[in-house]
Amino acid sequence: MVQAAPAAGAPAAYGLRPETSSVRFTIASPRGWRWRMRFVRMNGRLERGRDTREFGRVSVDIDARSVESNTPFAAAFVKSSAVLDTARYPSIRFVSTGYIPTGEGKGRLLGLLTIRAVTQPIELDVTFDDSIVRSGAQDRLAFRASGNFSRGAFGLAKWASSIDDDIPLQIEGEFARVSPPSLD
Repeated sequence: MVQAAPAAGAPAAYGLRPETSSVRFTIASPRGWRWRMRFVRMNGRLERGRDTREFGRVSVDIDARSVESNTPFAAAFVKSSAVLDTARYPSIRFVSTGYIPTGEGKGRLLGLLTIRAVTQPIELDVTFDDSIVRSGAQDRLAFRASGNFSRGAFGLAKWASSIDDDIPLQIEGEFARVSPPSLD
């Protein structure tokens, strides 16, 4: 449920709106083929403190079993024990550790990404949807983010000669105000 904007300086909590959010990635080969993939089920939370100049703390859980692809057999391969092993590791998790503003409505979101029980740092370039900012809406926060990670760093080294190690991510998300906030 979307709530009215918090009083100035009050803590705020936002829930990820899965219907308007997506996490996409591309698996490519040195031979030139590309599999475009996306996760369709996820949930997340953004908690902002009293200082609204700070981005806040973000946590997102992705159902790894919900991966879809533009190539029919690719999703089954990515879910298999050779890659994500979704039978043993059904979720992927991101938890933010910091935010560095880089310009008006832009910044770098630092965090920890966990895949197959391996956690590695990741940095995402974030751009906020300025139409929401301009409208003065404080009950929603929409953004786009991009980044990359190394398959090998997460132990996803099988098929190393056939699949590029660098995996680019494209994320679109929208958080909506929820109540009550649960800041520690």
